[in-house]
Amino acid sequence: MNTLNFRTLDLNLLRVFDEVMAERSLTRAARNLSLTQPAVSNALR
Repeated sequence: MNTLNFRTLDLNLLRVFDEVMAERSLTRAARNLSLTQPAVSNALR
C-alpha cells in the first residue's frame, strides 16, 4: 500500500482537483483557475 508524503504534496494540484470535482468539467475548472484546459488535464495525470 502506498503512503502519502505530505511534504511533497503540491497544494496547487489539490486546488485543481477540487475545482474539477466542483465544476464537473475540465474546461470550466480551467477558466475558474485562469489556466488552460491542457494544463488542468496534465495536472491530473
